[in-house]
Amino acid sequence: MLRGGFLPGADEPAREAARDACRRLALALNLAPDAFESAAIAAVPAPSPVAAIVNTLRTLPPDKLLDLAIQRLRAALPAGASVPTAEPLRFHLVPVLPAGGQR
Repeated sequence: MLRGGFLPGADEPAREAARDACRRLALALNLAPDAFESAAIAAVPAPSPVAAIVNTLRTLPPDKLLDLAIQRLRAALPAGASVPTAEPLRFHLVPVLPAGGQR
């Protein structure tokens, strides 16, 4: 209840309920009832740049995320370094006979 009243999009009844809860808390702590009225309510801090980046990465599809990671890793290589091409995986299929040994 208290947190909801201080969110940026809170409606007026939620804000009033939060103010009332602060008043009751101030009375319980033997503070002056108007002590918090003069203090400015701290604004919600802006989200950190790291949180914005993480949120962006979270919404990327896996193939785009892998392409981005490969691009960043290649950019981190020293100048003139070459990356060997990766060969595709090859699986050898082995025939499996049934339990009796006959086909």
